[in-house]
Formats: sequence, structure tokens, C-alpha cells
Amino acid sequence: MFKTAAIIFASLFLFAAMGFAQENRQDVSVNVTGDFSTTSQGNNVIQTPSNSLGFLGTYRFKLNALSSVEVNYGITRNTQYYASRSVITAGQTFFAIQTNVSEATADYVFTPWKSGRLRPFLFAGAGTLIFNPTGNSYGTTASTTEIKGTVSYGGGADYRLLKNVALRLQYRGLVYKAPDFYVTGLTTGTVGNLEEPSVGLVFRF
Repeated sequence: MFKTAAIIFASLFLFAAMGFAQENRQDVSVNVTGDFSTTSQGNNVIQTPSNSLGFLGTYRFKLNALSSVEVNYGITRNTQYYASRSVITAGQTFFAIQTNVSEATADYVFTPWKSGRLRPFLFAGAGTLIFNPTGNSYGTTASTTEIKGTVSYGGGADYRLLKNVALRLQYRGLVYKAPDFYVTGLTTGTVGNLEEPSVGLVFRF
């Protein structure tokens, strides 16, 4: 997982360097995220993902003073816990699936104003979440990768530290349909929300 993240981040830096001539219209950021998923419940199943740390890389291109577009790649590892209640016996069965979760999204970014070193922003977009079981599980042998569409939203601010370096604080939210890894009896049929507060460094070119 960490090797993949390192390759992605290096690619983002290279991509930005290729556009060096367009000064200050591009930036890349490397961020550490906290990943907190809401509980999903339905069909007599309760799904509770564990909290985790992750990494997020972003390439952003400035269209004008107010508008930018960006692409993001993020990765984390958590465990999806399931409690399934039998409608016949009312007994519960527990399952756990450790999973690498990758994010690939594209966003529109709106910067309403700038004040000195501070540059706040809002964004919204869409993409995919890829849930890839690691092989470590309890109560099931789930191993099939599952891809879910997601809607992204959030906001944050950049605080300039140096001429072309800034500190970025942001909150990202990702709305998606809860995964079941194609295992019978683990489907909640409901929507989950992955909350990603993050901190990172921005490098402008």
C-alpha cells in the first residue's frame, strides 16, 4: 500500500514539474488523512468500518481567480466489521474484512476570496472508491475487489508559508454505497459516508 502511494505522489510531482512554465497556475499537495466512516445499517446487517490513517495526493490546475479543477488519489487501510442478525433465531453472526481503500476523484474547486497568506476553498466532484480485501478476514473468505462510485465534497484553506509552499487544512467527505464484497448476507443496501480531515503541504508551480 505504501509503495503504491509513494509512486502516485512521485508521479504528481513530475506532472506538475512538466508544466513549470505556467507559473502559479498549478500545484500538487501531499496530505495525511484521518479516515472515519459512518455506520451503515439495513437488511438486518450493521456495517461499521474501523478508523484509520491514510495518504492523499492532489494535482490542482487554476482556471481563473475563482475556479480550479483537481484530481486526487488517496489510500488507506481499514477493517469492515459486519454484524448480521438472523430473522429466524434473532442471533447475531460477526464478520470482519481487512481492506485497502483507494480513492480516485476529480473536483471543481471554488476559491471565494484571498486575504494575505490565507486562501479558503470549497469543492465538489465525483469518482470511485476501490475496496480491495487484503486476505485477512474473520468469518468469511471474501477476496473480490469491489468498486463503488462516490460523490466528493468539502472545503478547506491554504496558508502560504513560503513563496511557493503552503500549508493545507481541509475536510473531505465521500458518499458511497456500502460495500458487501459480493458476500451473501453482508448487504446493507444503504449509503455510507467517509469523512477525511487532512493536513498537508502544497507546492505551487
